[in-house]
Amino acid sequence: MTTNLTVFGEHQLVTGMMTNLQNLVTSGSITSVVNRSDELMNRVFVTFANGRTLSIVRGPYSYGGKRGLFEIMPSESKDFDKEDQSDGTVLGWCSVDKVNHYILKLANL
Repeated sequence: MTTNLTVFGEHQLVTGMMTNLQNLVTSGSITSVVNRSDELMNRVFVTFANGRTLSIVRGPYSYGGKRGLFEIMPSESKDFDKEDQSDGTVLGWCSVDKVNHYILKLANL
């Protein structure tokens, strides 16, 4: 299990998102957080206790990454809120608040 959750930087909002992840790890709602970053992209793969997963990505080639925003992909596209439904399986241009929303949503399914 990854415990260093600073992969996306130290900005206050991002640190809050990472604290949220750490709290859910501690509570048992998240079973693993794996850093799959490379030289081009920051990537974290989250596995929840209920079996759902969430990929969180930010980098120059992700949707919104050049603007400091995130791209997310849950294990099941039906996990997207109705207003976020799209043709694809990823949701780009996500703020930290949007990422936090999906972290909590998937943890509580």
